[in-house]
Amino acid sequence: MEKNAELEQQKEEILTQSEELLIVNEEITLKNEMITSSITYAKTIQKAILPIDENMKKYFDFFNVFRPKDIVSGDFYWFTKLKIENKFFIFVAVVDCTGHGVP
Repeated sequence: MEKNAELEQQKEEILTQSEELLIVNEEITLKNEMITSSITYAKTIQKAILPIDENMKKYFDFFNVFRPKDIVSGDFYWFTKLKIENKFFIFVAVVDCTGHGVP
């Protein structure tokens, strides 16, 4: 009988641990979904601010390959044309943000 009581106690402990694991798993899943959603939104913003290739082709013979490792990249490029005191200037930036950003 003592063995049965011990087995019953172990069973209850396992059930309790299983319920706790389910709760923790749900929390992790929710947090992962929130993080992924945020990163996906960052991708949308990033795509919106990158220059349009056709605008750059007016001034440069070029190509670009922009393939983030995951959903979003820390690296970006930028282009603009400004008129300053009746002179036109073209500004180009290629920025490498290695080691920063989302994990």
